[in-house]
Amino acid sequence: MFHVIARSAEHQLVFRTWGEARRLWDTILRGALSGFVRWRNHRRGERRDVFLKLHDPKVLVDDAYVRTCIRYVHLNPCKPKLAADPLAWPFVTHRDACGLAFPPAVVPVQDVRRFHRSVSTDKHVSVLGTELPAGMIEARDAQQVLAAVSAVTRTPLAALRIRGPARILYIQAARELCPRATAAEIGEPVQAHPNTVLSAAERSPGIDVVRRVLGDPRFALLDDRRLRWPDKWYRD
Repeated sequence: MFHVIARSAEHQLVFRTWGEARRLWDTILRGALSGFVRWRNHRRGERRDVFLKLHDPKVLVDDAYVRTCIRYVHLNPCKPKLAADPLAWPFVTHRDACGLAFPPAVVPVQDVRRFHRSVSTDKHVSVLGTELPAGMIEARDAQQVLAAVSAVTRTPLAALRIRGPARILYIQAARELCPRATAAEIGEPVQAHPNTVLSAAERSPGIDVVRRVLGDPRFALLDDRRLRWPDKWYRD
């Protein structure tokens, strides 16, 4: 296993919106940060370095040290107070490891409860650790489903209004988890016609993940607001 660290240049905030955060996430998964830098600078009309020069990756061979590094990475959002819980920050793989992201970027661990407790029992989170989502049988309304789908798929609201897998998952999940909502009520948040809602027949396995986080405030909607440092996103 290798541990690679990318640090922002001039202590700048790398992204300003959830849309930029999602673009960075997708770029990292493809393994090419330079592509994000070009896209970001073109979008903003800037010409500047975004990341410092990468150091050589560190080879991790000791199992105990591997576990320490994994915990360190999963706690990254909590130390600078971006989130009060590692599950509350969308763009870290803690949700994936706990089976609470769809599609997952990493394979979920075998003992999710034990793993989450080992990460969350930290002074930056809670000395007693935090609980996993309890889940709900039925959603209060379509907006609750929308927030859960946005969270587990890491899809900002603006992107949910565009045809794609996340939008389809929202429609399917809302029909199943919010049976009292009309097709018009389900379609309105994502600008989908009622006929589009009624035609979404095939069930996605992502619905089970959505159900598990339904109603949990840590899995919030990625809205279209501009993110500003040093706001304490998702902290009390």
